[in-house]
Amino acid sequence: MLRLLISTWVPSDTTTSEDPMTQILDELDEHNVDGAVVRLIIKATEAQEILLDDKPIRQALRNASYIASIIRDVERAQRHRLGNVSAEELTPQQVLDLYLDLKETPAERKTELLRYAEALGCSIRIALGEPDPPKRRRAAG
Repeated sequence: MLRLLISTWVPSDTTTSEDPMTQILDELDEHNVDGAVVRLIIKATEAQEILLDDKPIRQALRNASYIASIIRDVERAQRHRLGNVSAEELTPQQVLDLYLDLKETPAERKTELLRYAEALGCSIRIALGEPDPPKRRRAAG
């Protein structure tokens, strides 16, 4: 006996919804999933992710022949710790300097750590036979 399976892809963008579960379940009701292979992609924000529950979703898909996947595409807030400068524009010394500022490292300790980092960087460059790197611009603080 040959059985025909219908593949159903259900995208669900809940990023603007206050009640993402209701929206997802309503969208699933709009699709005929009976006997289908279902792949569900849920687009949600980081705050909405905790509101998502797979159990009611799987219950709504109970008539599907197979649930291929339920994927959560969660938009995460990007953290900008370097201000408006990209990390690629900074030397390792400058990144360490910014990091120590961020961690509010006492000035004396910061100076000591930066001195050690410079010595380590020089040792590595010498060991690798590399010339001193060109000076890069200082990050805006």
